[in-house]
Amino acid sequence: MSQATYASKFRENKITFTRVTKSEWIKFRSIRSNWVVLAMTVLVIVGFSALSALVSQHRNGPSDRTPLDRILTGVNLSVLIISVFGAVLGSREYSSGMIKSSFSAVPRRLPVLFNKVIIFIATTFPVIIVSTLAAFFIGSALFKHYGTVIPKFGDPFIARALFGYAFYILGLGLFGLLIGMLTRQTAIAIGITVGGVLFLPALLGAILPSSWHTVLEYLPSNAGGDFDSPVAHNVNSLSPTLGGVVFALWIIGVFVLTSYSMLSRDV
Repeated sequence: MSQATYASKFRENKITFTRVTKSEWIKFRSIRSNWVVLAMTVLVIVGFSALSALVSQHRNGPSDRTPLDRILTGVNLSVLIISVFGAVLGSREYSSGMIKSSFSAVPRRLPVLFNKVIIFIATTFPVIIVSTLAAFFIGSALFKHYGTVIPKFGDPFIARALFGYAFYILGLGLFGLLIGMLTRQTAIAIGITVGGVLFLPALLGAILPSSWHTVLEYLPSNAGGDFDSPVAHNVNSLSPTLGGVVFALWIIGVFVLTSYSMLSRDV
Protein backbone atom coordinates (compact mmCIF):
# COMPACT_ATOMS: atom_id res chain seq x y z
CA MET A 1 0.00 0.00 0.00
CA SER A 2 1.40 3.37 -1.00
CA GLN A 3 1.93 6.12 1.53
CA ALA A 4 -0.78 8.24 -0.10
CA THR A 5 -3.27 5.37 0.06
CA TYR A 6 -2.39 4.69 3.70
CA ALA A 7 -2.87 8.36 4.58
CA SER A 8 -6.22 8.35 2.80
CA LYS A 9 -7.36 5.29 4.75
CA PHE A 10 -6.20 6.90 7.99
CA ARG A 11 -8.24 10.02 7.30
CA GLU A 12 -11.30 7.89 6.51
CA ASN A 13 -11.02 6.01 9.82
CA LYS A 14 -9.97 8.98 11.93
CA ILE A 15 -12.05 9.49 15.02
CA THR A 16 -13.65 12.93 14.87
CA PHE A 17 -15.82 14.76 17.37
CA THR A 18 -18.81 14.45 15.03
CA ARG A 19 -18.37 10.69 14.76
CA VAL A 20 -18.20 10.37 18.53
CA THR A 21 -21.42 12.40 18.71
CA LYS A 22 -23.11 10.02 16.27
CA SER A 23 -21.85 7.05 18.27
CA GLU A 24 -23.23 8.40 21.54
CA TRP A 25 -26.54 9.21 19.83
CA ILE A 26 -26.82 5.66 18.50
CA LYS A 27 -26.13 4.26 21.98
CA PHE A 28 -28.76 6.55 23.52
CA ARG A 29 -31.52 5.96 21.00
CA SER A 30 -30.96 2.19 20.93
CA ILE A 31 -31.99 1.77 24.58
CA ARG A 32 -35.76 1.70 24.84
CA SER A 33 -35.81 2.57 28.53
CA ASN A 34 -34.36 6.01 27.75
CA TRP A 35 -37.44 6.89 25.71
CA VAL A 36 -39.72 5.37 28.34
CA VAL A 37 -38.18 7.67 30.98
CA LEU A 38 -38.60 10.74 28.76
CA ALA A 39 -42.22 9.81 28.03
CA MET A 40 -42.83 9.24 31.74
CA THR A 41 -41.36 12.70 32.43
CA VAL A 42 -43.92 14.28 30.10
CA LEU A 43 -46.77 12.38 31.75
CA VAL A 44 -45.63 13.30 35.26
CA ILE A 45 -45.09 17.00 34.54
CA VAL A 46 -48.30 17.54 32.58
CA GLY A 47 -50.51 14.90 34.19
CA PHE A 48 -49.80 15.63 37.85
CA SER A 49 -50.00 19.37 37.26
CA ALA A 50 -53.42 19.05 35.65
CA LEU A 51 -54.57 16.65 38.37
CA SER A 52 -53.39 19.01 41.10
CA ALA A 53 -55.24 21.90 39.48
CA LEU A 54 -58.46 19.85 39.33
CA VAL A 55 -58.19 18.50 42.87
CA SER A 56 -57.45 21.93 44.34
CA GLN A 57 -60.88 23.15 43.23
CA HIS A 58 -62.53 20.70 45.63
CA ARG A 59 -60.36 21.43 48.65
CA ASN A 60 -61.88 23.30 51.56
CA GLY A 61 -60.04 25.67 53.85
CA PRO A 62 -56.92 27.77 53.43
CA SER A 63 -53.72 26.43 51.92
CA ASP A 64 -50.14 27.64 51.96
CA ARG A 65 -49.70 26.58 48.33
CA THR A 66 -50.39 29.11 45.60
CA PRO A 67 -52.13 28.16 42.34
CA LEU A 68 -48.74 28.40 40.59
CA ASP A 69 -47.28 25.94 43.10
CA ARG A 70 -50.10 23.52 42.36
CA ILE A 71 -49.64 23.85 38.60
CA LEU A 72 -45.96 23.00 38.99
CA THR A 73 -46.57 19.91 41.15
CA GLY A 74 -45.55 17.62 38.31
CA VAL A 75 -42.48 19.71 37.60
CA ASN A 76 -41.29 19.20 41.17
CA LEU A 77 -41.83 15.44 40.91
CA SER A 78 -39.85 15.26 37.67
CA VAL A 79 -36.74 16.43 39.53
CA LEU A 80 -36.32 12.93 40.97
CA ILE A 81 -36.92 11.25 37.63
CA ILE A 82 -34.35 13.28 35.70
CA SER A 83 -31.78 13.17 38.52
CA VAL A 84 -31.91 9.37 38.67
CA PHE A 85 -32.02 9.17 34.87
CA GLY A 86 -28.79 11.14 34.63
CA ALA A 87 -27.09 9.01 37.28
CA VAL A 88 -28.03 5.80 35.47
CA LEU A 89 -26.86 7.13 32.11
CA GLY A 90 -23.54 8.19 33.57
CA SER A 91 -22.76 4.91 35.30
CA ARG A 92 -24.42 2.41 32.96
CA GLU A 93 -21.43 1.81 30.66
CA TYR A 94 -19.13 1.28 33.63
CA SER A 95 -21.49 -1.29 35.10
CA SER A 96 -21.75 -3.21 31.82
CA GLY A 97 -18.08 -2.87 30.90
CA MET A 98 -18.90 -1.16 27.60
CA ILE A 99 -16.88 1.87 28.65
CA LYS A 100 -13.69 -0.08 27.81
CA SER A 101 -14.81 -0.31 24.20
CA SER A 102 -15.70 3.38 24.15
CA PHE A 103 -12.29 4.39 25.47
CA SER A 104 -10.53 1.98 23.12
CA ALA A 105 -12.24 3.67 20.18
CA VAL A 106 -11.70 7.17 21.62
CA PRO A 107 -8.39 7.07 23.53
CA ARG A 108 -8.53 10.78 24.39
CA ARG A 109 -11.68 10.01 26.44
CA LEU A 110 -12.87 13.58 26.95
CA PRO A 111 -14.88 13.60 23.68
CA VAL A 112 -16.88 10.73 25.17
CA LEU A 113 -17.72 12.82 28.22
CA PHE A 114 -18.47 15.94 26.17
CA ASN A 115 -20.83 14.07 23.87
CA LYS A 116 -22.66 12.30 26.66
CA VAL A 117 -23.40 15.74 28.08
CA ILE A 118 -24.44 17.05 24.66
CA ILE A 119 -26.76 14.12 23.94
CA PHE A 120 -28.28 14.35 27.42
CA ILE A 121 -29.02 18.06 27.02
CA ALA A 122 -30.28 17.69 23.44
CA THR A 123 -32.75 14.93 24.35
CA THR A 124 -33.81 15.95 27.84
CA PHE A 125 -34.10 19.74 27.80
CA PRO A 126 -36.71 19.99 24.98
CA VAL A 127 -38.86 17.44 26.83
CA ILE A 128 -38.59 19.36 30.09
CA ILE A 129 -39.23 22.85 28.72
CA VAL A 130 -42.13 21.83 26.46
CA SER A 131 -43.75 19.81 29.25
CA THR A 132 -43.29 22.65 31.76
CA LEU A 133 -44.90 25.19 29.46
CA ALA A 134 -47.70 22.77 28.60
CA ALA A 135 -48.32 22.13 32.31
CA PHE A 136 -48.48 25.86 32.99
CA PHE A 137 -50.95 26.66 30.21
CA ILE A 138 -53.14 23.60 30.85
CA GLY A 139 -53.18 24.23 34.59
CA SER A 140 -53.90 27.93 34.04
CA ALA A 141 -56.84 27.05 31.78
CA LEU A 142 -58.26 24.71 34.42
CA PHE A 143 -57.93 27.28 37.19
CA LYS A 144 -59.47 29.94 34.98
CA HIS A 145 -62.37 27.61 34.16
CA TYR A 146 -63.16 27.34 37.88
CA GLY A 147 -62.80 31.07 38.40
CA THR A 148 -59.41 31.17 40.13
CA VAL A 149 -57.09 34.02 39.19
CA ILE A 150 -53.48 33.00 38.64
CA PRO A 151 -50.42 34.79 37.21
CA LYS A 152 -50.17 35.01 33.43
CA PHE A 153 -47.17 34.00 31.37
CA GLY A 154 -46.46 37.64 30.55
CA ASP A 155 -46.55 38.76 34.19
CA PRO A 156 -43.23 39.80 35.78
CA PHE A 157 -40.87 36.92 36.62
CA ILE A 158 -43.29 34.13 35.57
CA ALA A 159 -41.55 33.26 32.29
CA ARG A 160 -38.19 33.42 34.03
CA ALA A 161 -39.45 31.08 36.76
CA LEU A 162 -40.75 28.53 34.25
CA PHE A 163 -37.53 28.48 32.26
CA GLY A 164 -35.64 28.50 35.56
CA TYR A 165 -37.47 25.33 36.61
CA ALA A 166 -36.48 23.68 33.32
CA PHE A 167 -32.82 24.65 33.71
CA TYR A 168 -32.86 23.53 37.34
CA ILE A 169 -34.17 20.08 36.46
CA LEU A 170 -31.72 19.79 33.58
CA GLY A 171 -28.87 20.86 35.87
CA LEU A 172 -29.71 18.19 38.44
CA GLY A 173 -29.82 15.63 35.64
CA LEU A 174 -26.33 16.75 34.59
CA PHE A 175 -25.24 16.40 38.21
CA GLY A 176 -26.44 12.81 38.14
CA LEU A 177 -24.75 12.11 34.80
CA LEU A 178 -21.40 13.55 35.89
CA ILE A 179 -21.47 11.93 39.32
CA GLY A 180 -22.36 8.63 37.68
CA MET A 181 -19.27 8.86 35.47
CA LEU A 182 -17.19 10.00 38.43
CA THR A 183 -18.21 7.25 40.87
CA ARG A 184 -18.84 4.56 38.21
CA GLN A 185 -21.45 2.96 40.47
CA THR A 186 -25.16 3.41 39.80
CA ALA A 187 -26.29 3.04 43.41
CA ILE A 188 -23.64 5.43 44.71
CA ALA A 189 -24.41 7.96 41.98
CA ILE A 190 -28.13 7.91 42.77
CA GLY A 191 -27.42 8.15 46.49
CA ILE A 192 -25.17 11.19 46.08
CA THR A 193 -27.46 12.93 43.59
CA VAL A 194 -30.77 12.31 45.33
CA GLY A 195 -29.63 12.08 48.95
CA GLY A 196 -26.69 14.47 48.94
CA VAL A 197 -27.75 17.10 46.44
CA LEU A 198 -31.53 17.12 46.89
CA PHE A 199 -32.37 16.02 50.44
CA LEU A 200 -29.26 16.77 52.50
CA PRO A 201 -29.62 20.60 52.30
CA ALA A 202 -33.17 20.37 53.66
CA LEU A 203 -32.01 18.08 56.47
CA LEU A 204 -29.12 20.39 57.36
CA GLY A 205 -31.47 23.36 57.34
CA ALA A 206 -33.68 21.60 59.87
CA ILE A 207 -30.95 20.61 62.33
CA LEU A 208 -28.37 23.40 62.03
CA PRO A 209 -28.80 26.76 63.79
CA SER A 210 -30.13 29.73 61.85
CA SER A 211 -26.64 31.23 61.67
CA TRP A 212 -25.83 28.59 59.05
CA HIS A 213 -28.68 29.64 56.78
CA THR A 214 -26.54 31.88 54.58
CA VAL A 215 -23.99 29.11 54.03
CA LEU A 216 -26.67 26.55 53.16
CA GLU A 217 -28.07 28.85 50.47
CA TYR A 218 -24.92 28.19 48.44
CA LEU A 219 -25.57 24.47 48.23
CA PRO A 220 -26.60 23.42 44.71
CA SER A 221 -30.26 22.56 45.29
CA ASN A 222 -30.90 25.72 47.33
CA ALA A 223 -29.12 27.94 44.82
CA GLY A 224 -31.01 26.33 41.96
CA GLY A 225 -34.27 26.79 43.85
CA ASP A 226 -33.55 30.50 44.16
CA PHE A 227 -32.93 30.67 40.41
CA ASP A 228 -36.46 29.49 39.57
CA SER A 229 -38.19 31.73 42.10
CA PRO A 230 -41.25 33.56 40.64
CA VAL A 231 -40.47 36.71 42.66
CA ALA A 232 -37.83 39.40 42.20
CA HIS A 233 -35.84 38.50 45.33
CA ASN A 234 -36.62 36.70 48.54
CA VAL A 235 -34.87 38.43 51.43
CA ASN A 236 -34.10 35.05 53.03
CA SER A 237 -32.32 33.60 50.00
CA LEU A 238 -29.96 34.40 47.14
CA SER A 239 -31.14 36.57 44.28
CA PRO A 240 -32.28 34.58 41.21
CA THR A 241 -29.24 35.74 39.25
CA LEU A 242 -26.75 34.84 41.97
CA GLY A 243 -28.55 31.55 42.59
CA GLY A 244 -28.27 30.68 38.90
CA VAL A 245 -24.57 31.55 38.84
CA VAL A 246 -23.83 29.47 41.97
CA PHE A 247 -25.81 26.54 40.59
CA ALA A 248 -23.91 26.72 37.27
CA LEU A 249 -20.58 26.88 39.11
CA TRP A 250 -21.43 23.67 40.99
CA ILE A 251 -22.12 21.90 37.69
CA ILE A 252 -18.91 23.23 36.15
CA GLY A 253 -16.95 22.13 39.22
CA VAL A 254 -18.29 18.57 39.03
CA PHE A 255 -17.63 18.56 35.27
CA VAL A 256 -14.00 19.53 35.79
CA LEU A 257 -13.58 16.90 38.53
CA THR A 258 -15.12 14.21 36.31
CA SER A 259 -12.90 15.21 33.38
CA TYR A 260 -9.78 14.96 35.55
CA SER A 261 -10.91 11.59 36.88
CA MET A 262 -11.43 10.19 33.39
CA LEU A 263 -7.96 11.26 32.28
CA SER A 264 -6.13 10.08 35.40
CA ARG A 265 -7.68 6.62 35.82
CA ASP A 266 -6.73 3.55 33.83
CA VAL A 267 -10.29 2.85 32.66
